Amino acid sequence: MNTEFEIKFLDIAEDLVKNQLKEQKARQLKPKTLMKRQVFHPNKIDEAGDTWARVRDEGDKITMSVKHAVESNRIDCVKEAEVVVNSFAQACDLLLGLGLNPSSYQENYRETWALGRCEVTIDTWPGLNPFVEIEGEDENSVRQVSEALGFAYEDGVFGSIDIIYAKKYAIPRKFITTAKRLTFEGFALQGEKIFQFGLP
Repeated sequence: MNTEFEIKFLDIAEDLVKNQLKEQKARQLKPKTLMKRQVFHPNKIDEAGDTWARVRDEGDKITMSVKHAVESNRIDCVKEAEVVVNSFAQACDLLLGLGLNPSSYQENYRETWALGRCEVTIDTWPGLNPFVEIEGEDENSVRQVSEALGFAYEDGVFGSIDIIYAKKYAIPRKFITTAKRLTFEGFALQGEKIFQFGLP
């Protein structure tokens, strides 16, 4: 599995970040696009949710990934294997056939830029303020781009999206990994109660 070197900076002002990206001569790879994903977990989801699979419709392609969090609070804490697939539904069926459980359907908006040797995304998730994610081939590349965009590296957050929700709403991470549908429409109608849907 490949190592992800990525960092998140929370509660950003989108327009300011976009202006900074343009000033740094970053190249927009994809405009703001709705991403749809189905997340799968093994039969038993532990508190950390250490291993999961995902099928994601990215607008211009569909990917299937397996992720494993080896340790939290480090830039290299997530290992990933990912392939491009032809069908969202068939990829989900494949994971179901392997005995994985569909734990959560999720949506977010993502705008993608390239700067230096990194990919910079501006992400918006239901119930969260926009945040920036910077991913590169090594820690040094990520540090350089973070600094170029005016972020203090020590203010960054590492790990998956459930860590951000858990921090914002002061709830266990499993509430997010077991929420059946995490969508903008659902959050607008039901707010943080959406996290109660998946509880046993």
